[in-house]
Amino acid sequence: MGKTKKRVLLITKSLFVYDVPVDCFDSVRNTVHLKYIPTPLVDKYPVLYHDSLFQSIKNKINAWITYDSDGDWICMTTNDSKQGINYNIDTSKIHKGFVLSGEWPETLIATQEPCKFYSIQRRKDKVNTILGKGSDLWLTAYKCKNGDRIIHSDGIDKVRDFKLLCFDEIDVLMINGKKCDSERGVQWPFGTGFVSDEKFFIIGLYIYVLSENVFNQVGKVFPVEEVSPFHFFNCGGIIPPNKVISKAYFYWIIAAIILLMMLLAIIIISVFVAHRSLANRKKTLSGLERSSKITLSKSSIKVATKRSLKSKSKSKTSRIKSSSTKNNSKSGLVGSRTSLSGRSKKATSPGSRTSLFRKSKKAISPDSRTSLSRKSKKAI
Repeated sequence: MGKTKKRVLLITKSLFVYDVPVDCFDSVRNTVHLKYIPTPLVDKYPVLYHDSLFQSIKNKINAWITYDSDGDWICMTTNDSKQGINYNIDTSKIHKGFVLSGEWPETLIATQEPCKFYSIQRRKDKVNTILGKGSDLWLTAYKCKNGDRIIHSDGIDKVRDFKLLCFDEIDVLMINGKKCDSERGVQWPFGTGFVSDEKFFIIGLYIYVLSENVFNQVGKVFPVEEVSPFHFFNCGGIIPPNKVISKAYFYWIIAAIILLMMLLAIIIISVFVAHRSLANRKKTLSGLERSSKITLSKSSIKVATKRSLKSKSKSKTSRIKSSSTKNNSKSGLVGSRTSLSGRSKKATSPGSRTSLFRKSKKAISPDSRTSLSRKSKKAI
């Protein structure tokens, strides 16, 4: 892990890379906001990953992040005196790396100065460790040869010899001797670290925060702050913009997105048109149903009207016929009655009553009665 003027970079043992802007690190609160999810190193730095030398040492490297006038660098060394690699992040170019002595395992930590690094060695000391199982930490610094540009450096040289880190109760100091006069030597388990704002950030089971002056002021005690990794690493989990994709892939992705948007627009329009046509069909069907109902009701009203008119006319004609027949019968009866009454008046005059009576007696014979009844029936 390291911090430059532009970024904070963290490479895990499983070769995943966290790359966030420098303002994501807060040295006051002792926290770094890893707002992007990590990117596999093979995708982040493919030139470095596919290099044959990197493939041969990738499982046993010590890496640190630094910078100079040529850009930001990932520097890698091994503890078995093999050739290291210096990779320029800004130019994606690989350069010949540094070779360590390999006497003791050591981890290099970048400073805020170009081409200057701290180194922490782990040395086993049977005198100052319990049962001879611990490893005390020794501290020194390196500088590049031939100036302050990594690309021109033929290697690195020690600024001074390693010095032992010791505890003074809970504080830490660096001594000139080979043995801690107080309680014990510092034996922090750690994997990497960096320097920021004149403070060491040594990353292990905890993040040990210690003033950089512990190196410059030998014999002086400085407090140590232990920070939980859950507090120090604040992971946001946002997917970063992929800078590894080539322009051709980028254009293909843009074209695919545009095509998908067009297809989506066509689907939405077709669904909208189908919905509107269905709604129009429903309206048309409902209108037809209403008009058919109105037509049927009108036709039924007309039929009922015609039927009622016919029935009324029939009843009127029947009434007229019946009244005419009644009138005819009444007129016939009246006429017959009038004729009979006329005749009877004539016949019943005072002078003729006797002759009539006589004639009637003569006329009313058995045969004449029959003929008289027939005439009366006809007259009726």
